[in-house]
Amino acid sequence: MLQKYKEVIGSDLRHIKLVPYNPLWPEIFFENKARLEEILKGINIQVEHIGSTSLPTVRLAKPIIDIAIINQSEVTTSDIVNIIKRHGFYKNMDCVEDCGSLRVTEPNNKEFTYNYLDVDRPSNKSLKYKLAFKRYMLEHPYKAEQYSQIKEEAIKKSVLYNDYIHSKEEFISQITDKARALYLN
Repeated sequence: MLQKYKEVIGSDLRHIKLVPYNPLWPEIFFENKARLEEILKGINIQVEHIGSTSLPTVRLAKPIIDIAIINQSEVTTSDIVNIIKRHGFYKNMDCVEDCGSLRVTEPNNKEFTYNYLDVDRPSNKSLKYKLAFKRYMLEHPYKAEQYSQIKEEAIKKSVLYNDYIHSKEEFISQITDKARALYLN
């Protein structure tokens, strides 16, 4: 489906690949959003682009589109996953924790990850924190630049996933705390 984007999206989950912000990322998100909204028509959901690919103010990102489906309906997250699968979209979804978090891979090549999809309730703290972090970064471009520098330094030290994630934890935690204080209290 998204073959034309193969050059701008993709990473295996063992090694980190950072690339400069790509203006095609919002287009890829909106194509996925439109398809998800069509498939889930009649179910009260909200589809959001989260993560670094949603932040043009962050210079570097793992080329993976992070999508959050906010389930505001009585339908279970497991049922939402099954509906999406029945329509042939995200055929290789792996459900984790009652399908609250889903790893999504391109159907033609299991090693090529083009999306990460979360299905959560609006009350989910992790989801609230991700959305608050995004808002804070968009409203504070100097912090987005600082985040870009931290990512750059982290990837110079190690391309291994766990090392890279650990290198960013303190900054993300600090920004999330500030964002929570501003937007969630």
